[in-house]
Parts: sequence; structure tokens; C-alpha cells
Amino acid sequence: MNVIDPLLSVIIPVYNAGKYLHRSVDSVLNQSYTSVEIILVDDGSSDASAKICDEYVRVDKRVRCFHQGNKGVNFARNVGLDHAAGEYITFMDADDEIAPGTFQMNMEILIAQSDIDILQYPEIGVHGAKEKLWHNYPSKSQTIDGLENMVEALLGENAVIPGGLCGKIYKREIWKNLRLRTDMRFCEDMIMMPQVFKHVNKFFISVIGAYRYIWHDDSACHSEYTPAKCFDAARSAYGLYRVCLEYQVNVLRYWNNAVKACINAWSFCGPSKELKTYLKELQRNKECMCSTVPVHRMVKLARILTPLRAAWIKWLLVRILFLNKV
Repeated sequence: MNVIDPLLSVIIPVYNAGKYLHRSVDSVLNQSYTSVEIILVDDGSSDASAKICDEYVRVDKRVRCFHQGNKGVNFARNVGLDHAAGEYITFMDADDEIAPGTFQMNMEILIAQSDIDILQYPEIGVHGAKEKLWHNYPSKSQTIDGLENMVEALLGENAVIPGGLCGKIYKREIWKNLRLRTDMRFCEDMIMMPQVFKHVNKFFISVIGAYRYIWHDDSACHSEYTPAKCFDAARSAYGLYRVCLEYQVNVLRYWNNAVKACINAWSFCGPSKELKTYLKELQRNKECMCSTVPVHRMVKLARILTPLRAAWIKWLLVRILFLNKV
């Protein structure tokens, strides 16, 4: 491999993204940094996505494609990781874009500073004509060393690291023994980052370029809020609470988030052994939370009811209010 110009593998899961796929893939192929490979993983699309993927493979040797049945975005990303040849890896969603010049300038940083394990570049939310930088993104580049500092920068009160897998360039070796969990299809990104950090020594925040996160009304994040999504939200919130508890970072906030998410999931999905385990664990830490200032809404509720009892009450209320629909 050419050390001066190392290969960057861009992993793109594709599911019914035919309306946006050309724009997204072209934003990578048109980068001034040309030492890239694009790995398209068609996740059982029912629209024209599979055909578009195959067309790119025919016209550009930098593009590879793998087809599978619909198994979820993380399964598709894992397929990409299994086949990536690059010294560096980045993830991208099939309806987003990479701003011009992003890879060239940031790969130059990585080549010059070979001890950087992950480079984060700016993330911009785009909704129609409106664009907005991720809410707490630094105005100057900075380096974060050490696991505890990275967790603080991800989950702390003044977090500076966006939680998604996208918008970051990773050394490939980080993923040698890591794969994404495939039992979640929603809120699946941020829960993985603390695990990734365990294999990282140096995290660099760049202010160059941009990952353009395009908001669509029909995207996974904005489509109908199903019981499965609600359950995954509870899994993610509880997982992040456990990380915060381990590293003593912003524990109260994430305890509140976890209680709320688990109660909502219980009311949507009904009694569950997994949710019951979560709520019992949250209850065991209630006294510590209740003595913390400021007191959040869920803590006030927990002073009266246990989280598990509150979940049962909400579930019963939902059944009574919507009795004719059950």
C-alpha cells in the first residue's frame, strides 16, 4: 500500500435510497482525494437501488457492491467492514453527502499525524435550504487523548463529539476485532462509540470539510415511530446510562433518559423481561439520583413510584385509553 496516499474505504449501506444514491456516491467519487474505494451494500432494496449500485460497479473500478436480504443497517456495515481493503475506513449513509475537499485535506492531516486513530470532521444538518453545524462543534481543531476524556467529550454536559458513526475517519485496525450489534435497527450508532473508544488512544477533531446530513421526511429517523424503534431507543438509552455510570459522566441526565425511554417502550411494547431488567437496575440507583441536583422530572416521579411501577401504570393507561384499538 502506498503510505503517501493510503486507501480510504467508504462503507455505504443502501436500502431503498434510489432517489438520493447518485448524489451521495458522486459526492465521494468527485472528491479531489482519489485513493478511495466505495463499498455499497444493498440491504434487500425493493426500488432501483440495486440496479444503480451495479451500474456504478460497471463504470468505476473504485466501486464494489454486495447484495443481501434485508438484515438492517448494522449488518450491512459489518459486511462492508469484512471486505474493506483501506488503511482507513469511514461510514456514510446513502442519502447524505461529503462536501468537496473533505477527504483530501483531512487525509493529509492523518498522513502527517500517523498517531491519530480517529478523525472527526464537521457534521452539518441540511433541511431544505437550511443548514446548521452540529450544535456544539468546536470552532478550532483539537486533540482528545485517553478513554475517559473521549467518553466525557461524547456524553458530557458540554459534549463536542457527535455521536454517530458517520463523519469520522477511522484507522482500519480499530475494527479488527469489532463489529456492530445487529439486534438494533434504530439508535444503533451512538451506543457503539464508547466500545470503539476502548481501542483508541488519540481522537482528533478537525474543522475542515463537512459531512452533510440530509434530513428527509421519509428517512428512518423521521418515519413512523414503531414499537421496534421504541424498544431500540430504550436499549440505546440504557446502554449509554451504563457507560455514564461506569465513567461517572453526566449520570443524572442519562439516568433520566433511560427511565423515560424504558417506560415509553414498556407502554408501546408491553411487559418484557429485558425492559424489566433495565427498570430494576435503574431503580437500584434511584436513591443516588434523587440526592443529585438538579432534580429532573423522572427523578421526581421516582420519588413517588419505582420506574417499574410507573411503567406498569403507563402501560395500563395506554390499554384503557386505546381499548377499542387493542
